[in-house]
Amino acid sequence: PSSTPLKTKHEIIENDAARSFIGFKELKNLPEADLQNQRRELSLILHHFFERHPGLSYYQGLNSFGEVLLIYFGKSLASLILDRWCMKYLKAYLSNEDFDREIKRHMFVALKILEKEVPEYRQILGIEGDINDPAVAKERLGFIVSWIVTWFSYKMKNLDRIFRNFDFLMCSPPHM
Repeated sequence: PSSTPLKTKHEIIENDAARSFIGFKELKNLPEADLQNQRRELSLILHHFFERHPGLSYYQGLNSFGEVLLIYFGKSLASLILDRWCMKYLKAYLSNEDFDREIKRHMFVALKILEKEVPEYRQILGIEGDINDPAVAKERLGFIVSWIVTWFSYKMKNLDRIFRNFDFLMCSPPHM
């Protein structure tokens, strides 16, 4: 057993909420107290979701989706949209029994995109051995699950573009 205790779902949500609402030019003039309030509301939304759905597991990066919804829609509507969207589109990723199957299903597409866009991705990610080995794929590339939904909000920090991407994803066929 590891000497470091595993973080609880509560601790992970709190840590992710504390790292939210950073880097958006639209929020640069917001007082720190208001940002802290937004972080508390995000934490409440995420905790409330997982209290309603105790069989689901929190996956890091869900905070990025929640923060954008909170900025745009406010706490009540953001909570509702987060719940509906997660249950319709992300439930398999948040469910332990379906996680491996969903990773394998989408891994091929994500790896093809990586090969085309970043040919040296294996060296960058430090991937040794056969990437098709499920153990290697799950350990090294599990980040792809959150990356699919949240990459642009980490990198773009432009709310208009992020909202356009969310609109595109929500209106696209399921394989998107």
